Amino acid sequence: IDPTLIRLGLVFICLATGLLPMSVAYIIGWIIIPPYSDINNT
Repeated sequence: IDPTLIRLGLVFICLATGLLPMSVAYIIGWIIIPPYSDINNT
């Protein structure tokens, strides 16, 4: 799945449910998930 689609989905959910819970989840995912360039280099 394209990371851009996941981010757009998270933004939509964030706006639909409230900013705080999804903002925290997005930041945690941003820290945990490696950048796309790191995935392709392995």
